[in-house]
Amino acid sequence: MTAEPKENKTHVSINGQTYTTTIVSNPVGTPVDSQPNTFDYPILSSVTLTCNVTSDDGSPFTVMDYSWDTTGCYVNNRNERRCFPAGQTTQTVSEDDLLARDAGTITCTATISGIDYTSPSFTLRISGVAVVSNIGGSAENDLVAANQLDDYSVFTNNDFVPDPYEPFIRCASGLGPGSDVNTILGGWHFNGAQIPVRISCGSPVIEVRGANTRIYPGVINLYLCGTFSPGEEGVYSCMMMNSSMMVQTTRVGLYLSGRTAPMIDPPMPSTETVVVGDDLRLSCTSQGSPPDTFTWMKDGTLITSSSGINQVTHTTNMAVFDIDYTINSVALNDSGNYTCIVTNPIGTHNQTITVIVNEQVTVTVTNGVTGGILDDPQLVDAGSSFTLSCFVTGTPTPNISWTRGSMMLTSDGTISIVESVGVSNLTIVNFTATDGGVYTCNATNSAQTEAVSSDVRLNAAVITSNVANIQLLEPLTLTCSVDPSVTTSGVVSYQWTIGCSGGGCSWSGMTMADLTNPYIRGRDYGDYTCTVTEDSAVIGMSAFTIDRIEDLG
Repeated sequence: MTAEPKENKTHVSINGQTYTTTIVSNPVGTPVDSQPNTFDYPILSSVTLTCNVTSDDGSPFTVMDYSWDTTGCYVNNRNERRCFPAGQTTQTVSEDDLLARDAGTITCTATISGIDYTSPSFTLRISGVAVVSNIGGSAENDLVAANQLDDYSVFTNNDFVPDPYEPFIRCASGLGPGSDVNTILGGWHFNGAQIPVRISCGSPVIEVRGANTRIYPGVINLYLCGTFSPGEEGVYSCMMMNSSMMVQTTRVGLYLSGRTAPMIDPPMPSTETVVVGDDLRLSCTSQGSPPDTFTWMKDGTLITSSSGINQVTHTTNMAVFDIDYTINSVALNDSGNYTCIVTNPIGTHNQTITVIVNEQVTVTVTNGVTGGILDDPQLVDAGSSFTLSCFVTGTPTPNISWTRGSMMLTSDGTISIVESVGVSNLTIVNFTATDGGVYTCNATNSAQTEAVSSDVRLNAAVITSNVANIQLLEPLTLTCSVDPSVTTSGVVSYQWTIGCSGGGCSWSGMTMADLTNPYIRGRDYGDYTCTVTEDSAVIGMSAFTIDRIEDLG
């Protein structure tokens, strides 16, 4: 909320007419507790005072003259009073850069019909510390001229010194509350080290060549005698203390012209996506002078050397530097926002890159009924149901899809696809020869795509026996039949494996369609499997188990 201008009023009655004399200040300062009509203003701020007179009954009148007076104001070392706005004769007075010398108790007087109407007092106090310099203004180092604070520029954060140049900088104070500018003490520091007071230039002082400081009431001057050099670049801080032991400080950087703040260039990308186990390298390149200092942070937390981070600085020329931030074999918890902060005495610059770490996509396809690993090819008996189960992992969670050959599969009358997180089951109902083919489970996320395929075919082989009941010492023939719709050439090969163990097995036709035994014996118990191939590819496999042999003797 903006404060209303402050008014100080005097009511004077002459011949029945009452006038009110008012001092209006804008902006309003900070009121001082327990001290009426007393206000603090920050050093180097601006204020406008207006002397206003009104008649209580609203009748017209004419102000012949205005005058301003100030008491308790600053007296310099030549016994000159420097008072704002004493001696001015306009209704409105202003000061753009308030200093300690401007503090005092102010009254305004309006003259109406030869009679003076004086306002109550308005006390102006100045607080804070500011630094000004001759850089960009007069190069005159005359003490008297410097003490007037004329033709000097105001520091903000840093200033840049032309080459060659002999800088002069001043710390001006207006410490409050209760400050007397004639009792303010102060001192200068360079890069944290105190600069002793000297009355003349000559021998080096601290790290500042030929520095000397001179103190006046409310101000402290620092001269850097001789041409400014790189060794004098740095942070100059001023400390001021008043008689009430109130201390305030301010600081500025002083650098040769041509020095530049950091600038990250080329810009860092906004995101970087890697997979668990990859190596990650983030590079931050900056151009700045003096040299830059690099700091890396992750999600707002400082990254230190103990984090296992490899930071290597490469100096490519005087004003270009880059630093690598490397993580070997990233993990999921390495995801986050990484900020490169580049700093030098002139300024700072930062950029942030978001690192996304994805988990490697894996795909496993199994027999959905047995849970076992699929054969290649996977043979399915005609008319039966068969399920393929696809299990996937990965971050982000992959999407799963199925294809047979190049055709995308969806649930229909013969195929059912049921999915949950990380699992998809494809079931084929009433399997026929037309359902055969290469089935592929595809797992895809934003990082990668992985797929596993399985060759699923109709089982072309069926084993039949020439007898219903197998009898001891009787002949037996097992016939391996092939569905001709499954073959392409009609030329197939057979291979039998038999359950008979030990010596004396009497089976013949191990590579024929018919497997024959003239005399069944007890050793012939077991499983008999016929494998059918066409052009070296398995097209059928069938098993027959002899688990009972009747003895009719």
